[in-house]
Amino acid sequence: MFAAAATGNGVTRVLATRLLAGCYGVVAAVYLLVPMADPARVVFGHCVLVAAATAAAAACLTAARRDRTASRLPWYFFAGAAGAGVVGHGLWAIEQLLLGKAISFASPIFYCLLLFHPLFGAGAAVALRPARARGTTDIVIDGALIVTAAFLLVARFVFEPLVTRPPVDGDVLVVNVIAQLGAVSSCLFGGLLVLWGDPVFPGRTVPALAGTAAAFLTVTVLTATGADPSPLSPGDAFDLLWLAGWSLLAAAGLAAHRVSSDPLAEAAADRIRRRLRRAVAPGAALFLGLAAVDAALQPGPMHHVAIASVGLAVLLAIRIRFAAADAERRVEEGVQLAHTRALIELNRALAGATELNRTLELVSQWACRLLDARAAGIELLTPDGTTLELRAAYGLPDHVIGMRFPVESSFTGWVVRQRRARATLKPSTDPYFHPQSITFLEDKPTAAALLQFGDKPLGVLFAANRDRPFTARDLELLASLADQAALAIENAQLFEQVHALSMTDPLTGLANRRQLERELAREFAAARRGRKLVLVIFDLDNFKVYNDKHGHLAGDEVLRAFGQVLAVETRAMNLAVRYGGDEFLALLTDSDLEGAATFVERVRKRFQAVLAEMGAGEVNVSAGMAPYNPTMGTPEELIAEADRVLYEVKAGRSSRSRR
Repeated sequence: MFAAAATGNGVTRVLATRLLAGCYGVVAAVYLLVPMADPARVVFGHCVLVAAATAAAAACLTAARRDRTASRLPWYFFAGAAGAGVVGHGLWAIEQLLLGKAISFASPIFYCLLLFHPLFGAGAAVALRPARARGTTDIVIDGALIVTAAFLLVARFVFEPLVTRPPVDGDVLVVNVIAQLGAVSSCLFGGLLVLWGDPVFPGRTVPALAGTAAAFLTVTVLTATGADPSPLSPGDAFDLLWLAGWSLLAAAGLAAHRVSSDPLAEAAADRIRRRLRRAVAPGAALFLGLAAVDAALQPGPMHHVAIASVGLAVLLAIRIRFAAADAERRVEEGVQLAHTRALIELNRALAGATELNRTLELVSQWACRLLDARAAGIELLTPDGTTLELRAAYGLPDHVIGMRFPVESSFTGWVVRQRRARATLKPSTDPYFHPQSITFLEDKPTAAALLQFGDKPLGVLFAANRDRPFTARDLELLASLADQAALAIENAQLFEQVHALSMTDPLTGLANRRQLERELAREFAAARRGRKLVLVIFDLDNFKVYNDKHGHLAGDEVLRAFGQVLAVETRAMNLAVRYGGDEFLALLTDSDLEGAATFVERVRKRFQAVLAEMGAGEVNVSAGMAPYNPTMGTPEELIAEADRVLYEVKAGRSSRSRR
């Protein structure tokens, strides 16, 4: 329902605006093309002006009732300004047509018409209230520029001709001065509304209001300069300027009829305002140049014009200074925004990286990208905190990974000790640069920042081989990148620790059953494709007796000792597992039963030697071996076969001991 109402109001507004434009076109055609006798033309002119002012007042009153509360008061002022026009035009028509009185510029009628300017200016000033909180200085400077430029125009084309003419009646001169000042004030606030008005009004309303002020300023100036051959008798083409002013004010009121704001239109209006504000300084400079040329070609009798020109030049200089400062601020904000967006993108990239090495690689790549460097890397502190190890490098040779540098005598070590970023122009002349680093870095600007999580230093992020020096802003960006990277590194390390704990037996440090299930499934699949696989299960004989006799701590020492023996004797490519209790398992790839037997014998001999040192000679170890057989359907069948062999071995040993 509300959407339908909004659509209906929008259609009505468009139709009313088109009707207004059509009426203006018809009246203009009548003025320019239809011949009429003087009495009829005067009557027609009065009717048109009264009707146009009435339409403007009605449109502004309707806008005040329908528009938002924040912009209601300005429309009442605009309606009052149009109402002054209705009264003034009405009294003018009554005195000239009905009473037959002679009209002059000193008549009170024109004082009533002049009320338009203060009321219109008050409405525009009220509409500017939201903008004053943003930039009062800029608004004042732009207002002074508008006033000075308008004063130059008025002084040059109105006051100078009045001074050079024969003496003018005092009342007429007062009316002219008041009219010009009022028109300048309307132009001032109308111009400021265009330049600085917040979206209190819809996008097309503000240009229409500014056009209203410009139209009535033109009427006032042309009337004072004598451009209108019969200013006291309406009905000629000059009335089209009056009609344009009232039509634009009515169009502004019609454009304000809306139910909800249009974000696209307001964004477009805001872009136009920004462009106009950027054009103020060039426009004022062009105007000042034209004024100087005019003064050189036709020197006038008034020194005020020269004084106003000097004032305009000073204001222009101030405006340019503020424009330059605003441009610098915008550049700074643009750089900060770009850095913020880049860091957000980095954060998104790091969010999916849980492996430490992958995290370090991503950070190094982004450091090169953001700082326009050809190389970057990360050095992490070793557990003792005395050495930095190069863990990731981008744009550097692969052999540098793993290089170590002392914290006490290296460039990156200085960053760790001082806990702040550092940059150098030439690494070869920097007293803190380690000779090892110079072998793989170009002798170009290099910078480094601390990787720190909380109060704990983790290492250093560096960027190198850049063609231009690192600025303070670059170091700030590098430090921000390092702060974000430190959090990601800490999370990755924590993830790896948790992952390792979930896959490791805490007592022996061997893999646990969860890791066995994952690795055995993979190796079982490889065995189906032809790879050799043997599974060995170890069981500690007499362990329960030893554990009951000497206690659980002593039993844990035996388990830990066997785990160490199994880890040492098992190749890196194979897997050693604590299967549960006193049972252990070894997964031997690329091996047969003969190789597995040799492996079992090595484990048994080493373990017996360790037990002898511990004084636990009563414990022994048995082993069951099972090679992969194509008839086996699942990994569990391989484990079951090894377990069956183990119990056969234990049973055979038990029968021999009884004999």
